[in-house]
Amino acid sequence: MTSHRLKAALVVIAMLGGIGGLLLVFGQQFTRDAPSLELATQNLQPVQNASFRSEQLNHANVQLAVAGKEAMLRKAFVGRGISWPATGLALQVLKDRGVLEVRGAGPSGDATVLRAFRLCTGPDGTNAPRPLDALVEGAYHIDRFFPRDLEYQLAVSVAGPVDAPPPKGATGTRKARKGGAPDPLLIRGGCAASGHLHVGDEGMQELYVLLMEATSAGQKEIPVRILSGAPTPAAGASP
Repeated sequence: MTSHRLKAALVVIAMLGGIGGLLLVFGQQFTRDAPSLELATQNLQPVQNASFRSEQLNHANVQLAVAGKEAMLRKAFVGRGISWPATGLALQVLKDRGVLEVRGAGPSGDATVLRAFRLCTGPDGTNAPRPLDALVEGAYHIDRFFPRDLEYQLAVSVAGPVDAPPPKGATGTRKARKGGAPDPLLIRGGCAASGHLHVGDEGMQELYVLLMEATSAGQKEIPVRILSGAPTPAAGASP
């Protein structure tokens, strides 16, 4: 082979090598990008949060609540033609009636009251209306789960409202943290005129299981609405 032909062959080989390198780099980049495309597609569908449920079940209070309430709730919901675990849940607090409602889709798909809990605002188990008056009406959402509430075993915190900032003095009797910021509004067991929302110990076990199972089944946010009142009667709302 002459020197001219040898040089030409080397140029062709170099060009082919460059193209191969480009293809290799492109292939590697596509491989790196592929999982993100898959994750983006997955985000369009509800994804079960099994790790959340497993972490919750590490706590004795949650184990007791599940053991005591889940079978009853499953039977009641399935008996009404509502899938279990129920998702698409929303909470509604009616201040003038002292009721916390769990709303969701009924058998026909229309929004309905799935469960209703009487708010217990008196230390002796009575329903004193005054502590609820200071609650700011508006749109909130469940912020955190507390499987070890030191006072009442189980609790969830409510963040917000997003409609408007709370006016001064609208935090009821909840204690203020350093700097004047109030403690978070809690939904918890027991009965007390504390400025929090108390549904009794049995009620809190039931509510906690409902919210935990909805979250573990893929519901990303549970809205909470605090209203002065609503026409929907609470009687007969529980399945």
